[in-house]
Amino acid sequence: GKALDLTTEVVVNTHSASYQRRLIDAGLIHVVLGFLNRCENEKFTDILADVGATNDGEKGYLPMPCVWVNVLVNLINSHILPHQKRLDECRVQVAEAIGPFVKCMCDDSKRELFKSNMHWHNNFLWFVILMRRLIGTRQAREVLLEYKGILKKIIRSIFWKIHRPDILEEANKHENVVEGDIYSKIAHNASWFIQAVMYPDEDTFQDVSLHMVIGKTPILSKDNSKECTLFVVGLIHLLKSNDATYSDNN
Repeated sequence: GKALDLTTEVVVNTHSASYQRRLIDAGLIHVVLGFLNRCENEKFTDILADVGATNDGEKGYLPMPCVWVNVLVNLINSHILPHQKRLDECRVQVAEAIGPFVKCMCDDSKRELFKSNMHWHNNFLWFVILMRRLIGTRQAREVLLEYKGILKKIIRSIFWKIHRPDILEEANKHENVVEGDIYSKIAHNASWFIQAVMYPDEDTFQDVSLHMVIGKTPILSKDNSKECTLFVVGLIHLLKSNDATYSDNN
């Protein structure tokens, strides 16, 4: 149907920015959000069957949920949407409607998306990149920060590479998880997200209380560490390590 056709069209074919804007006007963002928000209670293969697609590319091309997130990431940018008002509207649209997906991605204990641990791992980088794209609009930022745990979970993902070997080992068991140093990329984008929360681009009053909340956030949950290392302390240690992943973004 329309949902399958629109999503496949933008994934498979490279089009001009004006054509992609027409796909947005035709409802592409709404369609993708509709797919993603079924992530809590349904399996990915069942959703493909429901929309008449196959993950082998024979009918439609939606091989992985991360493809859907990547579609949103590619659409929500100033090249595709050069007019700030339209860009802001799309950011808010996504932020307001993406709650179930955010809930799944922020659950770093269960770690399942579409009832799959592999899909959760394969989407986390794109999840953080998407949050980074949305945070540039004040109303979208306010909506995102209302989602339970989002700030805490993104902060903690900065430190996974050092402090959560269990997450890295689990991801390495899956053949389809994004290759390369994915956890440095997650830390890079998560650091940028936190910086954008603390220091928004627009000339607005900076919420000092929010700075305090961020600074005092433990980098590990009580289930993962008896120590209570705060974000500000953990960040200092990372900066002293001269790791460009962090020093370039803070």
